[in-house]
Amino acid sequence: MPDSLLIFSIGPVQGFIAEARRAQDLWAGSIWLSEITREALLACQAQGATPVYPADLAQPSLPNRFVVRVPSDRAEQAARAAEEAAQAALRKRARRAQQALAGHVPGDDTWEAIWQRQLDHHLEVHWAAVPIGAGGYADAHQAASRTFEAAKRTRRFEQVLEDGFKDSLGGTRSALRTGEMDGRAYWQAVAGKVNASMLRPDGRERLDALGASKRFGFEVQAFPSVSTVAAAAFLLRAGTEQPELLAAHAQRVGRLGVFSVPQVGQRLPALEAVTWPYDGDLLYQETLTVKRLKADYGVEPSEAGCAAARASLRALEQALGSAPSRYYAILTMDGDAMGEHVSACRSPEELAELSRRLAAFAQQATQIVDRRYAGRVVYAGGDDLLALLPLPDPELAVRDAEGQPAEGAVRPDAILAACDLERAFTAQFAGWPEEALPRRRDGRTVPFGISAGLAIVHHRYPLGAALGAAHRAEKAAKTVAGKAALAVHVLVRSGEPTEACAHWQGLREAYGQARNLFARGALSPRLAHNLAEAAPAFCAPGPEEAFAAEVRRVAQRQRNRSKLSPEQAGEFARHLTGWAASAGLTPPMLAAWLLVASFCTREGGAE
Repeated sequence: MPDSLLIFSIGPVQGFIAEARRAQDLWAGSIWLSEITREALLACQAQGATPVYPADLAQPSLPNRFVVRVPSDRAEQAARAAEEAAQAALRKRARRAQQALAGHVPGDDTWEAIWQRQLDHHLEVHWAAVPIGAGGYADAHQAASRTFEAAKRTRRFEQVLEDGFKDSLGGTRSALRTGEMDGRAYWQAVAGKVNASMLRPDGRERLDALGASKRFGFEVQAFPSVSTVAAAAFLLRAGTEQPELLAAHAQRVGRLGVFSVPQVGQRLPALEAVTWPYDGDLLYQETLTVKRLKADYGVEPSEAGCAAARASLRALEQALGSAPSRYYAILTMDGDAMGEHVSACRSPEELAELSRRLAAFAQQATQIVDRRYAGRVVYAGGDDLLALLPLPDPELAVRDAEGQPAEGAVRPDAILAACDLERAFTAQFAGWPEEALPRRRDGRTVPFGISAGLAIVHHRYPLGAALGAAHRAEKAAKTVAGKAALAVHVLVRSGEPTEACAHWQGLREAYGQARNLFARGALSPRLAHNLAEAAPAFCAPGPEEAFAAEVRRVAQRQRNRSKLSPEQAGEFARHLTGWAASAGLTPPMLAAWLLVASFCTREGGAE
């Protein structure tokens, strides 16, 4: 009897990863889903299956869909075993959270019924198995993919009633409660037993079984908050240039009675030499008030204590010449036409090789984000990536512009990080056999590529909305002809958002040059705003030279005469418009990229 090809997926991804109010929730959901997938794959192996995709089960993040080769008479048995293993892995992590909660506020039959119901109905498992016939592996994979997609369109999951107060993460399931306490009262009681690093005070945060498992089933504060990511560049400079002032501020913060967390280097590996045992939120003047500290940390310090902490922070800001950025970036990346590339593989060995290259990219991506750019990867599995990144620090950008940074130097910049990730992805598939590439109807091959969405948002902006903005940006990048593009959406707290999109080719150089000139003060931010106002007038059909001349004119007017010569301003304008022409950018889109570069340098070192 021939072997079969089994495709198996576990969801919902939204419920595991995207339902989050804190960065810790994102990270925990990602780890949890990978744990469940790994156990399902191991269960298939125990039934005689051979993993095809992913090939490496040891990688930290696994895609939620896998392919195995299994004896046909054991295909259904393997799928059932995988489903049982997935449920067991779900409950193993949940049990840890259940025990933690019982130690704070014991549940009852009502609580237990909600807990069991939500775990019983959460997983969405789909699978399809097709024998590998005379047509070989490629035909079997295409047939299995069609059967699998048909199975996904047939909803087999029972709808259940979720009453009472809803959970704060997804807003669709019942918050855990007891027979005596409703969802608000129960979580208010829990909040009274744990510090604010776990749960917002006064019952303002209510969790269901899945949210509670993310929050209480993992190590506390193993992942940085978005405020810590936003402040990363500031912390990097403070820890290396003004460690005494940073330590003095930490002492003042400690006297306020707020909770401490693991050292920042444990949360942001690039900052391992920096000593800061608190959340990054405590590096903002607006946090250091009696009202905010009571609301967010559950403490009531004196006004004098808050004033002293604000003064120590002000001294640090003055010494560095800047305050922490109030903005950070969420990056999502997704391989282009990866389904076609998977289907184009002619053998299990070829698909396994594709899987190995994707795993190598995931490892490289973690190094790039976590070490080189002072960010943190949430998820890197297969061709998907989700990461949090800080904006550039203007002072560091100036130093880089004046000379090459030292080998291994940490240089926060979300857009440059995205560009380096794209280069790493493309390099992984250099030399891939052309005959193994998918083809369009006209015979053209489809190269390996990746598109990305980057949302730049305020650190107090709701995380769910920020994630949505990043995914919308990624979708915009995918709509560009040929894909292989980056879209950036900047969401300011007041004013119109800025949206920019371009292919990767030439983007790193054009953005980097503009960023450095803005950071040095060689060009005024008014350059970007003036061109944004003028650009619509140049959208009608006409010579491209007209807008190029306008760029040169405005660059001359907005240059700092002591830092940029007329010749240098002209050369910058020619390089910029040349890139725009080769990339097919409209005048408004070129202006949008200048607005993005100006914003990143301005907000990266907020004054």
